[in-house]
Amino acid sequence: MPPPNITTHLATEDDALSLASIMTVAFSASDAAYPLIWGSAAEGTHDTISIIGLFTPVQKPERVTYKAFDEKTQKVVGFATWTLPKGKLEGEEREGEIKKIDEGGLPRLPGVNVDLWMEKVGGTRAFAERDVDAEKDMGKLTFVYFSVLVWKWVSIYVNLGLIGDFMVYIFDGNTVDLSFCFVHPHYQRQGIASSLLAVGLREADARKARFWCTSTPQAVSAYEKIGWGVVETHRVDLGKYGGDGIYTRAWMVREPRRD
Repeated sequence: MPPPNITTHLATEDDALSLASIMTVAFSASDAAYPLIWGSAAEGTHDTISIIGLFTPVQKPERVTYKAFDEKTQKVVGFATWTLPKGKLEGEEREGEIKKIDEGGLPRLPGVNVDLWMEKVGGTRAFAERDVDAEKDMGKLTFVYFSVLVWKWVSIYVNLGLIGDFMVYIFDGNTVDLSFCFVHPHYQRQGIASSLLAVGLREADARKARFWCTSTPQAVSAYEKIGWGVVETHRVDLGKYGGDGIYTRAWMVREPRRD
């Protein structure tokens, strides 16, 4: 359980900058891929793109964000974003943008290594396609979603005039799903992430559904403490992008609790 001064609420539109800042500082503090992806970009780029892509607006009919709030400091210290049942979307506009991504790749954003970004977030695609039962399980953003999401962020940021709203979750099932969960580094290891994830865990147990997720290296232990286990690991050779070593993303699953 988190400390008594940490409470959970629905995030508001005024929280957008705080949510983006937490996402940035959580990544930059300990993620080995972060400086290779964002290190050459102008200061504030990650915050700006996060606000544009994720928190404009903060709440949507198909997506809800909860915040962890420190009553002592009056600051937002973490958040979790959940995607609500929406169904698989169809339409020429979406299909045209996906085709554009497949044929021409993503637009270049000055100072941002989009190729590493996409290899990092899309690397577990094959695991998801192999493991996830879309009708029964909770769990994985599709690679198409990631591609369209990154395309939207980058396109808007460099003023390419992308038409349409692609901040939706593309899936075949009918369930709540986790999009993001971040806690400020100063507040980690206090049970805050567990409290933010509780809504999804209750949903998964009620549905007796497996709950899949992808985790950065620094968050694996937090997920393991509340029941997830590593199934497979996606490995990225950072040497290809001017770095050192191997970056990993864990493909994890939590089995539903038995009565």
